[in-house]
Amino acid sequence: MTLCPFHNDKNPSMQVKTDDTIFYCHSSACGAKGDIIEYVSRKHNKSVSDTIIYLTKLYGLRSPEEKQRFDYIYKDTEGKDKFRKVKTVYENKMKDHDWQHKNGDIWISGGGGLKPILFNLDKFKDYMEVIICEGEKDCQNVNNLNLEQLATPARGILQVQNQ
Repeated sequence: MTLCPFHNDKNPSMQVKTDDTIFYCHSSACGAKGDIIEYVSRKHNKSVSDTIIYLTKLYGLRSPEEKQRFDYIYKDTEGKDKFRKVKTVYENKMKDHDWQHKNGDIWISGGGGLKPILFNLDKFKDYMEVIICEGEKDCQNVNNLNLEQLATPARGILQVQNQ
């Protein structure tokens, strides 16, 4: 057990399992947990993608080359940006998803304690019918058909058609 760096810890509350490369804070006020990527990402306030690149450079490893990047912006009912899901696909076919919340004009890694919202929520109020599909990519494909749609942050998509 050690002091947790993610809250004002006076009594050691973080457990680190080096054989599994995972950490867990037992404090009810914190509850931070994850693997080495999550730990470094939170500790240095970096996105998961930036953390992978940082660690590969730090240890002299070849970093995976980014092949494609997709940004999915989640807006509230007034159309204000609230969340961004950055999906990165690397040349080795590995995928990374980094959830970010907006603070002023800056995107910050993590949810920021905000309540999750639906993808394209700002368009929802104008529609009456809802059809469920899966993933933001499918949501955007439906949009290319000139149909409006919604997506949940947990991979469920709601496609909605105009009245």
